[in-house]
Amino acid sequence: MHGASLYVIKNDLLTEIPVLRRFIRVHDIHLLYFIPSLLNRLLCDERSEKLESVGIVISGADKLEDAVKNKILEKGYPLY
Repeated sequence: MHGASLYVIKNDLLTEIPVLRRFIRVHDIHLLYFIPSLLNRLLCDERSEKLESVGIVISGADKLEDAVKNKILEKGYPLY
């Protein structure tokens, strides 16, 4: 990824999903790399709209359950 910015998020921001979603929108973040449980809270809430800047979602460090995977894909996020 030539020319991309890297945002390292403080731990306290990870517990406040609405604040984290706003951070992603404000900084126009394209790629997310989180553990499945955080991706579930961040992307799968049916009351939350899709984060339009996000073009790539990477799940790691733990098993991604099929239910979470399917919700992420149904929202229209490319998942790796």
